[in-house]
Amino acid sequence: PGGPGGRGGRGGRGGRGGERPAASPGVKLTPADVQNFPDAPLYDANVLRTFFIELKNPAWEAELVAFNNTDVDVPAKVTVDGKEYSDVGIHFRGNSSFGVGNGYKRSLNLSFDFVHEGQAIQGYRTLNFLNANGDPTFLRSVLSLHIARQYIPAPKANLVRVVINGENWGVYANQQQFNKDFLKDNYDTTKGTRWKIPQGGGGNGVGAFRYVDDEVSSYQSAFQIKSKDKPKSWEALIGLARILNKTPVAQLEAALAPVLDIDSYLYFLALDNVLVSGDGFWTRGADYSLYLHPDGRFRFIPYDANEMFSFRGGRRRGGGGGGGYQGENGVNLEPLAGTFDKSKPIVAGILAVPALRERYLGFVREIAEKSLDWDSVGPIVKQYRELVLEDVKRDTRKLFPTEQFLVGTANDPLEGNLRSFFDQRRAALLKMTAH
Repeated sequence: PGGPGGRGGRGGRGGRGGERPAASPGVKLTPADVQNFPDAPLYDANVLRTFFIELKNPAWEAELVAFNNTDVDVPAKVTVDGKEYSDVGIHFRGNSSFGVGNGYKRSLNLSFDFVHEGQAIQGYRTLNFLNANGDPTFLRSVLSLHIARQYIPAPKANLVRVVINGENWGVYANQQQFNKDFLKDNYDTTKGTRWKIPQGGGGNGVGAFRYVDDEVSSYQSAFQIKSKDKPKSWEALIGLARILNKTPVAQLEAALAPVLDIDSYLYFLALDNVLVSGDGFWTRGADYSLYLHPDGRFRFIPYDANEMFSFRGGRRRGGGGGGGYQGENGVNLEPLAGTFDKSKPIVAGILAVPALRERYLGFVREIAEKSLDWDSVGPIVKQYRELVLEDVKRDTRKLFPTEQFLVGTANDPLEGNLRSFFDQRRAALLKMTAH
């Protein structure tokens, strides 16, 4: 399986454990049928808040499909906690998550300020509702980001219920947008430059800071700018690539200190490895968010967390002793995977510095000891399981059978579930990092 509870693909299969349930209309729900939580924070883990989305077109799904991968949003009325928001922009989001097929839940982006500048919900202008593609537990993004926030700034996330045109579409993961609201939440500023580095990363390691030349155009396919386009920001980005590629190992840490928040980056890298991202930064050097703070130092932010806790094994990647997956099981991913992959200097170059490598391995062990301990994680999984179980049972648009949710979130270490991942990964890492 690809992760806790199995892995679903495109088409009709819902992963190991049974066929994908046939999609059918959900139960009708009105605002009078659900509980409101006006005083609870938007990303509160203890409540299941309901978002009522009303689109004028009865064939709204076909309309959103037609506009997929364009810059067109469809306006909708959204009602939350008894309050109405008009002209909220709606579009489908995601790549592989879009391919689940019509009638099944797709990931949604909600722009509250699409028409009305300043319209927001609890100070947040943009929301992302994720369909948990490939994740029968609904918890990979929510749980991995909860863990990440213990160490570095990372998006908030929880679970919500979505109702579209009066029909229940079930449970979604609600993951915070990487925008000015995120900056204000985490850095007490809205200034600085933001980039998104998509899955492909521009190819040839550009998104992993391979130095090409000094031309901005050489980096724009890998680094998609999401804020005001400033030449000095690109100069800083290219400068970091140049440092990583041109500086001797003995001088690299000193050269990086003024331009990279080194400890935050090492935690970012450690989290990606410890939590075994199936399509993660350690192997791609892509699929992350990047922030240039006004202090001149770069910060790396988790972006795509839906393939964390991956059991997926495979052959070693790269040369030498720093391969990829070890053996047949992702829980044995080596902490120094990617060390010898010279096409990714943001990984291999930094981990070539002995002092930084030792600090990184210390962070790996710290995260394994604290955050993979089921005594600390299990109660969170249990709380979410109890919060949404009845909703998962009645969800007619979900991508996996209810049984896979139950197995995936069970407190016992069943094959392929969250508990077994945490137990096995923790044991493997503590053994690998023992001195």
